Amino acid sequence: MMQSKFRSVLFFFILFFLSESSKAQHRNTGELDKMIHAGIKRAYSASVKVMGWDTIRKVQNSSQFSAAVVSPDGYILTAAHAIQPGRTYKVWFPDGRECLAVGLGRIDLSATPTQPDVAMMKIITSGNWPFVEMGWSSAIRKDEPCISISYPETLAQPLPSVRFGHITDTLNEWGFFQSTCAMEPGDSGGALYDYKGRLIGLHSRCDKSEDVNMEIPVDYYREYWTALKTAKTYTTLPEVTDDIKTDPLREKLQSFSELNDLATYFGPVAKPLRESELYVLSDVGGVPQKIIGTIIAPGGLQLRKTPGGSLIISKSSCVGEHVMVNISNGVRVEGKVIARSEPDDLVLLQISQKLKGGVNIDLSNQDSLTFNSLGTILLSPLIDSLPRISVVSTMGMNLAPKFSSGYLGAYVTFSEGKATVTRVQLNSPAGRNSLRIGDEISSINGEQLLKPEDFQRILQSYRPGQEALFRLNRKGKELVKKIILATKPASADPNHPAEKFSGGKSARRDGFIKVFAHDARLRPEECGGPVFNNLGQFYGINIARYSRTTTLAVPLLQVSKFLRSALIN
Repeated sequence: MMQSKFRSVLFFFILFFLSESSKAQHRNTGELDKMIHAGIKRAYSASVKVMGWDTIRKVQNSSQFSAAVVSPDGYILTAAHAIQPGRTYKVWFPDGRECLAVGLGRIDLSATPTQPDVAMMKIITSGNWPFVEMGWSSAIRKDEPCISISYPETLAQPLPSVRFGHITDTLNEWGFFQSTCAMEPGDSGGALYDYKGRLIGLHSRCDKSEDVNMEIPVDYYREYWTALKTAKTYTTLPEVTDDIKTDPLREKLQSFSELNDLATYFGPVAKPLRESELYVLSDVGGVPQKIIGTIIAPGGLQLRKTPGGSLIISKSSCVGEHVMVNISNGVRVEGKVIARSEPDDLVLLQISQKLKGGVNIDLSNQDSLTFNSLGTILLSPLIDSLPRISVVSTMGMNLAPKFSSGYLGAYVTFSEGKATVTRVQLNSPAGRNSLRIGDEISSINGEQLLKPEDFQRILQSYRPGQEALFRLNRKGKELVKKIILATKPASADPNHPAEKFSGGKSARRDGFIKVFAHDARLRPEECGGPVFNNLGQFYGINIARYSRTTTLAVPLLQVSKFLRSALIN
């Protein structure tokens, strides 16, 4: 019966977009959104970020991981591969509170290392802590909706990232169950909730396929609750067990086979939306580029500049100065660059032809993403295929340059106000331009190095391919070196399954003033296009495939700021 209800919801949802007169049906289309939002609201506050902590030096001493608090006195469930019994950890809550916790029991069987990957911690700072209700993994069903709330390490954000998916296997050969909620390093130990916001599993590991994400069944923690309170590593299953009991809601839980192919269901909704897209062709640094562009129709304010023809917005780092726009099959016209925003990686193009349609962007709109936006279903229409379906994963965030800034390959130490080179990487820009250990760098492009953080701060403002002028002192002799910065070598383990997802990452994927994350599985060349909510309202421009779990989009408010600057100022 519940499957029939879900199909009816989707049917009416699609019908609304095919017939403007279907106002009554439209009121029934928010059921899936409501389900996701309700689960997030119940579970978000207890989804925590954790890292090993040196209480003397007050510094991090382990990799970051995720966890869930399941009692007001601070018992925490996480993955065994993330903790050690007796070790001290620092815990961050989404509301900004911090506390200390200690590692308790972990189960890491000697016969099957890293399985079942079960561990418990306990907050040792006094307080009454947000906590989440534990569900029962024995009650989960194939195709049941689920929600991930955890902390991907590469994003390095104080707030967690939300992902939506469904259960694909209730128990695999390794003792885990599987979901389509994508995970990556940093998500280990993070929470997987059912659509009611109850904890049903903890993230353990992923495979190459983005659909294969292995979850630790929460029933393990129920069964070994008493044993896990003792701070030790169990290499065989503990003899002391607890009664798991049964889920009182077991017979009422819903599963929807339609979740396997939401793109097909939302295809009719996305079809008219993709008419706002076209391909932009150019050359960047001698490399041919093909990226999506979005036809826009700005309004809401009196424009001082009123360019004729049509306006197109796209991803700047993938658009060169000489541009061709594919306006229909086999028909290309020249595009003119009229504005760029390097901090947003946006470019505004003009063509002389007047095209039909386009995304209406109200430049006076001041809407921004809030907590209530999390979990909102999004559609990223594509020109030649079905749309990518996702949910809003984060609110708006600043993303400092980390992976996309220029790479020098030299490392310095500050002492007595001097920045001295202490290491030079072979075959790096620094190595090829003969920077040497012992060189004292006084300035980069005229900006003096006065304190330790200046070196990284200045370098992070440059992109690969840009030239920087280094003034230095070498054994009393003043020298000047012109160095063209390169692309940073991959810092992650290239053999980790999280680095092998289809399509890979965008070359420019950070250094943004304001973006939000969603969990669409876009390829880098599919960026530059619009993203809408499931009512067809414009949410932003897809700007980068950031990682296995994350696509980034420039939100409506930031897009409006760029257009106001380009067309009004």
